[in-house]
Amino acid sequence: MKKNRLFLFLRKPIRNTEPLHSIGIPDIYRYIVGPYAKKQTEMLCSITGKDQARKYKAENFDFCTFSGIFHTRNKDGLLQSDLLCIDFDHVTDIPSLHEKLLKDPCFDTELLFRSPSGDGLKWIIQQFPMSWDTNKNLSNELKSKEGIISSKDVEIRGLRAKVTSLTEEVNGLKYRLTLIDENAVERLRNAKNAETSRADKAESELDSLLSAYHNLLRKWNALWMEPEYNEAARKVKERKEREARFAAEKQARYQNILNRFIAEGRVALRAFALSNRTNFNDKEAASIYYGIMAVAHKMDLSLGTKEGIILAVNNFLDGMSWRDCSKFNKECVTNWTHLFAERDVTYEPSIIDNFISFIDYMSYNAETYSSLGGSSGCADLLTNWDGTKKLGLGTPVKKKGQSY
Repeated sequence: MKKNRLFLFLRKPIRNTEPLHSIGIPDIYRYIVGPYAKKQTEMLCSITGKDQARKYKAENFDFCTFSGIFHTRNKDGLLQSDLLCIDFDHVTDIPSLHEKLLKDPCFDTELLFRSPSGDGLKWIIQQFPMSWDTNKNLSNELKSKEGIISSKDVEIRGLRAKVTSLTEEVNGLKYRLTLIDENAVERLRNAKNAETSRADKAESELDSLLSAYHNLLRKWNALWMEPEYNEAARKVKERKEREARFAAEKQARYQNILNRFIAEGRVALRAFALSNRTNFNDKEAASIYYGIMAVAHKMDLSLGTKEGIILAVNNFLDGMSWRDCSKFNKECVTNWTHLFAERDVTYEPSIIDNFISFIDYMSYNAETYSSLGGSSGCADLLTNWDGTKKLGLGTPVKKKGQSY
């Protein structure tokens, strides 16, 4: 695997997102030990206020991004490097921590230097190229182990402090307590031994957890070294992106087909409005009927209630073009459409389900669309390659005793 040890160098202030150029560890080392930031560092160390120091550092220090390179500093353009920068702030014993980090058995030090503020360290190490969102179980287990280890460490320090306190109490009061109550010494000794035992047990558990944690870490790193896993992760990602794209395209086609049903219904109603006829023919009735049904489905209106039907018809009529129609003619056609939708036809659940299934079927193919203007005035003549009848729509179902 090719290692990427380059990172970006950016000029002050910290708000700057445009990098100057890419550099490596030797370059930044020469910058740190050289005179380039000496004056700003001395000035920062002389500032006592935390807020003032933070503002001064943000405005007057150049900076770099050890974990990656990009054209503009943001997560979208990031190309991850093999380096990781860990900050240790407000360190009380810097020489001791410095020595421990250099001798760390798990990570090789690439660069280790004191922070500009003077009370911290910056540790640059090599990181493993891993994507924490592709193996959530192992990642979550590692995080869980880290939390348990941290809590155990706190618990051990507390127990050790109790042991020290009890030891001092035993040593300071042993003689006097013996004169007052010889059993008191034994009780204190037992309490001390109990706390010591608990501390030893906790420390043993911590060692076991650390061992398990390092084993998991080795498995994690080994897993990411396998090219088959990386290839599988890449294919899964591509498949998810492809499925999301297909779903979006299908939804767009779905809405487009609904819009075409609505548009054809309005065209049919306009043709009727401009004619001298007093009733819809079968083709117009089918187009208007399924246009209203498409409006209701698009707006999530229930055609099982009168209120839902009225809202669907009103929305259907709102998009009509009444050009060349008189006011009287518009009023007559509007009322006749309401009578047709509310009185003459039915909206049985089976018919609505068939309509929705038909729209869903049509949306699977961008090239497939059937107009309502067939020989029977409805999209019911679709056939498969072998001549069998496909899913289609029937003519509007009239209420008993009613006609157009």
